[in-house]
Amino acid sequence: MKRQSALVVFSGGQDSTTCLFWVMQHYEIVEAVTFAYGQRHHLEIQIAREIAKEQGIRHHILDMSLLGQITAQPDFATIHISYIPDKLCVESKSLKLYLFSYRNHGDFHENCINTIGKDLVNLLDPRYLEV
Repeated sequence: MKRQSALVVFSGGQDSTTCLFWVMQHYEIVEAVTFAYGQRHHLEIQIAREIAKEQGIRHHILDMSLLGQITAQPDFATIHISYIPDKLCVESKSLKLYLFSYRNHGDFHENCINTIGKDLVNLLDPRYLEV
């Protein structure tokens, strides 16, 4: 006997599509939700839309840029770092890899900047640092 209803977080990628089809076998009523947050792979959203339509599933696409309006925070940011090293310096490639780890980090810009500044001070003990 199938359960009554389920909501699937559906990106349109392989993993969420597999989950969607599993849920369709085990639940009577299935709806899907996709979060549009400015991702580089917009094609997945289109694929999610097409799969949901083909399967006769109600599909909701939520525009996550609205969160910026609620929190008054931008959904993107720029980081500028200026420092004068003391005994230690950071290699530019290492710094880029470290900063890249924040790409999909779910936090406010100010919190990220503070953490980056503290991490660099703890690691390098620079004469001067501005983040």
